[in-house]
Amino acid sequence: MKKLSMLAVLAVITLVIGFTVAIAATPAPKTTPTKAVETELMDAENMAEHFAKAREAYLKKEYKESAVEIRKVEAYLRTEATHADATSRKELTSAAVELQEIAKKAEKGTIKTDKEFDQDFARAHYAMSRYHRTKASTYMTKKEPANAGRELKLSAAHLEKALKVMGRETETDAVNGANIVADKLVAGAKWTDQEVKDAFNNMDNKLDQIGKDLLK
Repeated sequence: MKKLSMLAVLAVITLVIGFTVAIAATPAPKTTPTKAVETELMDAENMAEHFAKAREAYLKKEYKESAVEIRKVEAYLRTEATHADATSRKELTSAAVELQEIAKKAEKGTIKTDKEFDQDFARAHYAMSRYHRTKASTYMTKKEPANAGRELKLSAAHLEKALKVMGRETETDAVNGANIVADKLVAGAKWTDQEVKDAFNNMDNKLDQIGKDLLK
């Protein structure tokens, strides 16, 4: 009787081991990894290039490609907004939403005139200019003039692009003045508090001006 009981126990153990091995040998179902969306880093020139490609593609009736170019800039603005100050975050996010909407229209082929692009493209450059202008002030407060100069130059570049999109490329005084001071700050050349203050004020005044125009 004991021998039969032992045989039964051994049989159960053998079945359990066999079942476990079979499960282990069964390949796990294949899963497709989620593809990460990479945000392209871009300066004012890169943004302008994407916008130009979007216009060109749309005129060729390549509507999907036009939308793709716009969405590249939208993604970049949203990324920058995540580590911007509160005011800049709001402006960058708002500009991104506008790009999102015009990308939808571009994809559907419902944009009637090329000028419909202008408002949203100018707004994107404007938001980026404001953002970099704020960062320039932050770096000056931290007594990091070289970094302040780099941010001021980026701000001037975006302002110049915004003015060009708006057909106001001759209004370059603030941009030119900012670039002169920015170059001094970056190079470690002699500069004065007054000329930095003037450059910042001129940029602010021009940004305020076109900001109001873009909201009309």
